[in-house]
Amino acid sequence: MLKCSKLTTSSFTKLLLKFSPALMLIIITAPAIVWLSLTSELTDSCVVFWNITESERWYVIFYFILNSSTQQFVNWCMPCASAAFYICFCIETSRIARKLEENMRCKEKDSGQIRRHYRMLVNLVLKLDSTLSSSILLCLTRCFMEFFRALTLYFQYSKDVQEIRYIVSAVFYSFESGILYSAVILLADRLQGNCDELRKTLLRHSDSNNKNNTCKAVKMYYHLFEDKEDFKLTAWKMFRLKKKVLFTTITSLLSYGVIIHQLHN
Repeated sequence: MLKCSKLTTSSFTKLLLKFSPALMLIIITAPAIVWLSLTSELTDSCVVFWNITESERWYVIFYFILNSSTQQFVNWCMPCASAAFYICFCIETSRIARKLEENMRCKEKDSGQIRRHYRMLVNLVLKLDSTLSSSILLCLTRCFMEFFRALTLYFQYSKDVQEIRYIVSAVFYSFESGILYSAVILLADRLQGNCDELRKTLLRHSDSNNKNNTCKAVKMYYHLFEDKEDFKLTAWKMFRLKKKVLFTTITSLLSYGVIIHQLHN
């Protein structure tokens, strides 16, 4: 499919499709290896950085980011690895869908060939959803909990200067979680949108190979209409990954923040 769609120029696509299990293993184990290597030499590394910069402020920032980032990824490397693979998959699959749509509109390829590639693409995405939807739910739930934890700690320790480190750490974790949370939802939404645009393009263009076979043409269009309901990326079938999930999350956090603020006052 990649060769016929002229997508073989992307080395990352071939790497993702051919070595996806190895990439998952690397993403899972790499943070732990980095953390183990840094725990024994973290202070020495920061001392070296201190000698280079000769700035106490940069020394504190470097130590905090290095320590917090590695510890965060080690604490939940499996959900993070699943989300990272999910993001990469969505990016590359969206690119394939856009390329197929361009080929269909420009009529660079045979419509029957593009329809076969589209069917392969749909099956691939549905398999992704059935395989990683539970891991994505775990990842999004963990990110959501980080948001609530940051709000709770802020109102709990905002008046205590000595405990400000808890707030800083929670905000940093929430920032990382927010990036991951938004990336998963937005890229999944974009993939669904690109595939839906490709489906509509296929509906607007008739298949020249099936002009004389009415039964086969009707069956093909039936599957295209059916894809509108079946083609969904979800978090363990509990909710669909669309942009409105971000809006719901923001409103929930605002409501929770207002309630916590009133309780502490």
